[in-house]
Amino acid sequence: MSRIERLLNLTSALLNTTRPIGAEEIHETIPGYPADRMSFRRQFERDKDALRQLGLPLTLEVLPQQEHDNQFGYRIRQEEYFLRDPGLDHDELSALHLAAQMVRYGDAAGITGIWKLGVTNASDLTAVETAAELPSSGALSTLFDAIAQRVGLHFGYRNEQRTVTPRRLTFRNGHWYLAGFDQVRKDDRSFRVDRMEPPVELGEPTSELPPETRENGGSAFDAPWEIGDGPAFDARVRIDPPHALWALSRLGERTVADRNADGSMTFALRVRNVEAFRSFVLGFLDHARIESPVELRHDLIEWLRRGIGDA
Repeated sequence: MSRIERLLNLTSALLNTTRPIGAEEIHETIPGYPADRMSFRRQFERDKDALRQLGLPLTLEVLPQQEHDNQFGYRIRQEEYFLRDPGLDHDELSALHLAAQMVRYGDAAGITGIWKLGVTNASDLTAVETAAELPSSGALSTLFDAIAQRVGLHFGYRNEQRTVTPRRLTFRNGHWYLAGFDQVRKDDRSFRVDRMEPPVELGEPTSELPPETRENGGSAFDAPWEIGDGPAFDARVRIDPPHALWALSRLGERTVADRNADGSMTFALRVRNVEAFRSFVLGFLDHARIESPVELRHDLIEWLRRGIGDA
């Protein structure tokens, strides 16, 4: 039996009980666990962590028949689990089910989200193979909660405590990113989720956020050189034809500072991450030139010289 099947069986049992279920009963009744008690305990602890990372409201309660022996059991309260009915018809639920099957999140599938909409029997829906896998993170459920509930976040980042009003979560280039307004710095920032330092905790209800602008780092799809916590500065890079047309499709019309007579274009970009910007420029080989700041061009030249010297 696969782990996802065992997790679904465990979720179903804990969701459909009116009383807490002890670990011994789970060991005896839920298929997929090893017979050895120590092995079961280790596997059950990992499964509990997986359910919590998925955002399931797993509660620990005293077993009624063992109140004086301090014995505990587990369950998932339905009133805390099921989402409010969004009024989806069968075709819409089928489309959601298809999308959930195609994406795997960590060790569990997105199909559990369909169950939270009240679907108890999806056997008549078409099964498909997984098309994408997203890495899991213990902080993600808290971050999603903060965005949905419109509350702030407290977490450590680069050895500093941050208080952030979240805007959105995005997944790019194999990593999750949180975009939000840093209440201490009074500026928009992007944070790589796997670099957040625990604990990641919910804060107070958020006040109205200032509008996002390119100047304060806000963008629906931040470029890699815009993601970081360093000081932001303006850079201009000139790109030769026909590479300039590709850069235009990538960067957008609003970044064009000059259209030159030879067909080249000069782009004005906001940079926080120098290494990412350097990689972007080097992607054009000798068809791109950093016009400003001059210090950034010199830094690139020295970096190339060091690389040649080490080769």
